[in-house]
Amino acid sequence: MSEFKRQSTGNFHTLRYEDLVSKPEEEINKICGFLGVGYEPEMLQFSRNKDKLTEAYSPQLMEGIHKSLLNNIGTDKIGTWKTELTKTEKGIRGYKYGRNQKRKKYFL
Repeated sequence: MSEFKRQSTGNFHTLRYEDLVSKPEEEINKICGFLGVGYEPEMLQFSRNKDKLTEAYSPQLMEGIHKSLLNNIGTDKIGTWKTELTKTEKGIRGYKYGRNQKRKKYFL
């Protein structure tokens, strides 16, 4: 990722999942600043719009990949990759991100 960052023209923002769920308001503020849009507290109240989400996505998507959109932001999922990735996925992840994972505090 650092190679991509070096080659980019500044249109690059790094966000760690752990930071987002631990300090959501601070991180969303940073994202808004990067995008040049104003932060609004309602941005963190997305789970209050369950009706709109269920209208926008099919039931299959809501039960699958978008199921967590209905949950509040929380730290309970930090580190689940350690137990949920298969051995092969961990190997691919280690090969692909090996140099950066120690610096970013992602250990297998």
